[in-house]
Amino acid sequence: MTKYPKLRVARACHDRHEATVMGDEPNHYRSYAHIPACGTMAATNAFAYLFAAAPRLFALLERADSDWRDAFPSDGPINGGDLVEWFAEWLPNVPAAIAAARGDE
Repeated sequence: MTKYPKLRVARACHDRHEATVMGDEPNHYRSYAHIPACGTMAATNAFAYLFAAAPRLFALLERADSDWRDAFPSDGPINGGDLVEWFAEWLPNVPAAIAAARGDE
């Protein structure tokens, strides 16, 4: 599976309604994206948080696709127990990704 960078947001504040998405790993503290003013500070920060959470959200979707890509299009049966077991392992990662996209992390 692809290794995505861990990102963090330098939020918009005060009169400057711009935000920056930075790398958040040792020796990789560089800017990945500049989010220009989007009308309000809240809107700018929302876009920045979504951008920073995108690698984590994409990794969840990529894992679901790679693990189950061939199961559903085929006419063969799907083991419900395997699907439930996989889903139970996958689901706990979802709330953290959603929280990151909302800026609640």
